[in-house]
Amino acid sequence: MSTDNPMQFRVTMGQSIDTLSFFGEPYHIGDEILVPLLRMPFEGDPAGVASIKPVAIIRIEGMKVSISAMPNRLLIVLASLLLASWNAYWLLKTVRAWLRNR
Repeated sequence: MSTDNPMQFRVTMGQSIDTLSFFGEPYHIGDEILVPLLRMPFEGDPAGVASIKPVAIIRIEGMKVSISAMPNRLLIVLASLLLASWNAYWLLKTVRAWLRNR
């Protein structure tokens, strides 16, 4: 990917990227333009496979620009697991107490 962008650098995968590589393909929805802001890892595995993840959405509507952060799915999954574990603990404790008093 070669552009006239002065902030080019190399990642360990050997592929040259620039600052324009951190913006995804813009989507046109009605009068709005949505542009994903991407996070690219600086270290890839030896096979050269890298995971690119969206971190924010840039919304352009006329002269108004807003940025919305993407939620971190890992935190949502961990919170769900914690809540499920807490509920399972109290459910099993209640069943055990009920069976003991039966």
